[in-house]
Amino acid sequence: EPPPRLARARIAINADRLDEAVAQLRAVDATSPDYWEAQGLLGKVLAERDSDEFLAWHARLPAGADDHARIWL
Repeated sequence: EPPPRLARARIAINADRLDEAVAQLRAVDATSPDYWEAQGLLGKVLAERDSDEFLAWHARLPAGADDHARIWL
C-alpha cells in the first residue's frame, strides 16, 4: 500500500536513514509507478545523494510524469 510506505520513507528521511527511505520509495515505484508524491520524493533523495541513480530513475519515469509538479520539485 503506497501511503504507509510513503510515510515510512518520510520518517526515514527525517532520521537521515536515506537507504531505508529509498527502499520504501522503490517499493512504491514497483507497485504504483504513477504515485507522483513518492516518485517526486524518490527523485529528490536520489538527486541529493548526487548519484547516477538519479539519472536512471528519471529515465524510467512513466509517460506523462513531467506533467506533475512533484516530479519537477
